Amino acid sequence: MIIDGRALPRETQEDIRMRAVDLFEKNVPIGQIIREAGMSRSAVFAWKRAWLQGGRQALLTKPIPGRPPTLDDDQLAELASMIAGHAPAEYGFTALLWTRPIIADLVEQHFGVRFQPDWIGKLMRRLGFSAQRPVYQAHESDSTQVHAWRTTDYPKIRAKAAQVEATVYFADEAAVRSDHHAGTTWAPIGSTPVVARTGARHTVNMISAIEPRGSIHFTVFTGQANARFFIDFCQRLLHDDGGRVFLIVDKSPIHTARKVTDFVESTHGRLRLFFLPSYSPQLNPDELVWNNVKNGIIGRSQLPSGQGYLFELAEHALDRLAGKPDIVRGFFHTPELSYIEAV
Repeated sequence: MIIDGRALPRETQEDIRMRAVDLFEKNVPIGQIIREAGMSRSAVFAWKRAWLQGGRQALLTKPIPGRPPTLDDDQLAELASMIAGHAPAEYGFTALLWTRPIIADLVEQHFGVRFQPDWIGKLMRRLGFSAQRPVYQAHESDSTQVHAWRTTDYPKIRAKAAQVEATVYFADEAAVRSDHHAGTTWAPIGSTPVVARTGARHTVNMISAIEPRGSIHFTVFTGQANARFFIDFCQRLLHDDGGRVFLIVDKSPIHTARKVTDFVESTHGRLRLFFLPSYSPQLNPDELVWNNVKNGIIGRSQLPSGQGYLFELAEHALDRLAGKPDIVRGFFHTPELSYIEAV
């Protein structure tokens, strides 16, 4: 069904355009964006032209003529600096996330001006902010160890790998369940949609290893993820790579088991394991593989009907990713992982 955007509130129109921009930036096919936006083909193409020419700013709702700003430019710049890179707790709030009501409270507390939350959303977009899903970091994470890894440990690993002509891979395991679904669905305003789902639950496990040039090695399996399985994966990785492998993983018992250590020693230097600091998944680009794969599976309109079908979906998603090395290379260029290429 095509929606007449003119009948929607200005905030809603802008939200739809900004979601479309998010998809433009991810190179999502235009047909899919049209379906998700629920707007006409001509409207979405017009948005894309405007975005290509003027970026996000070109699609922001124009201010209502005659409405005077209640914060001057210096105050707006100060507000942006207060939020960027800072947490609400630094200003006495108990919330973890910067939501529109929390920002409205901050503005009132610091500048003595009260904005409605809807207006806050518009204000933040004009300051160059967008609503995003954050990367969560465990509070147990040791910032000293993380800093040492970024500035000292990883540079040494990369230098040693270059010296012995080894390839540096990052690896991780993940699981996807048939009853794990995310996303939105259209429904009448004021009527919460109810989606029926099966009570049967199926789980598929996955392991992958990626390297900065964009190659990915993976295995999908239905058994238990344990040390024996990790060893089998390492054997296949060594076979496929054909040379020396430096493999970076977390400190899961799967990776630190005695039998894994014995196997690594038996390779006589062809395989070396290195461990990330504890509670620091943000340092592993392979985490982004699972975001990509799960979004591809969970974002489908139909539920996986059984474990076999879920297995096929996971394998297909990984196969598809393996055919797009540019996407895999992009995993190494996020702000959290910039240390990989910058050092």
